[in-house]
Amino acid sequence: TTGKNCFAFQAPAANATTLRRAGVDLVNLANNHAFDYGPLGYGGTRRALTAARVGFTGAPGEIRVVTVVGQKVALLGFASYRWSSPINWARKRSKPATVTVRSVVTSCQP
Repeated sequence: TTGKNCFAFQAPAANATTLRRAGVDLVNLANNHAFDYGPLGYGGTRRALTAARVGFTGAPGEIRVVTVVGQKVALLGFASYRWSSPINWARKRSKPATVTVRSVVTSCQP
């Protein structure tokens, strides 16, 4: 869909299963189109991904830890939108994260 100055994207919920079949284990929802259809669309995306067993990260304070080839990896998504972890989130925490990992993968969309 398009508006005067923006695009709003929405895919069928069944596409989450296609992601899983394609080998996608985890996605980052901290992006500029994650909330195109408001809280209902965002919640629907999270429910569809959960049902398809595709992990996700990117909500405020959300850290996902996965095991890759026997190693724990923490994934965090950051963006400058209210539905995502702010870029300076880790610095604002009152206590440090309690996850011990060898690698941290971050994705940031300004």
